Amino acid sequence: VGLNTELGSITVKDVTADEILLTSRSGDIDMDGIIDGDTINAETDGDGDVVITGKGIFGDNLTVSTQYGDIFVDAECRNDSVNLTTDEGSIQAHKMFNKSCSFNILEKGDVSAKVNVGQLDVAVRRGTVDLFVESITTDSTILLTSGKVNLTIPLKSSFKVWLSAPMTNIAPQLQNSGELILSRDNGNEEFSTENTAKNGQVPILRVRVDQGSIQVNVAEKDEDRAVRLGFDSATETS
Repeated sequence: VGLNTELGSITVKDVTADEILLTSRSGDIDMDGIIDGDTINAETDGDGDVVITGKGIFGDNLTVSTQYGDIFVDAECRNDSVNLTTDEGSIQAHKMFNKSCSFNILEKGDVSAKVNVGQLDVAVRRGTVDLFVESITTDSTILLTSGKVNLTIPLKSSFKVWLSAPMTNIAPQLQNSGELILSRDNGNEEFSTENTAKNGQVPILRVRVDQGSIQVNVAEKDEDRAVRLGFDSATETS
């Protein structure tokens, strides 16, 4: 399936094909329903957005690129490999379940995402990165030249973290499980939980901000919060 427009927008719904190639020079691209293809490629120029909604998008490879337009993925995304790239747009993607997932902002823009993936690679030149990383199974990186990273991870995560930025703010629940030092090379604050790994290799999420800060928050499940606060459902009285 191939659709190309110079002026208008493209809308597709419930498409299954080996290849799905969508290109719009000045309009938006909207995908809805169930989209399933070995190779899915959506590209816009100018202010054109790419919006993926509906039940889900599936297949081997998903590649989305925009110039100034935003990329919005609200459908469940289960493509094996995903690459979302924009020059000066924003990226929102909150249901990512992929073997490899890449978010790239070449100039300026923001990223807001929730991921449960194998490998995660994020590269942003200037902007704010809001990420909830539920799980990774392979070493992953978040690189920001200038701006702020707001990172949320589970209290009991399956991976370790290494952070480097001029300023870091680490959740109290995480501070005791790692080590904070001042880098001799660049003066950055560096926080790491690498040395607490047990039973062999554990994937590491490396986050580096050249100019700016990193804020790390911890997401607790209700039962974990109850244990931390000293409650026990078996002994709790009303």
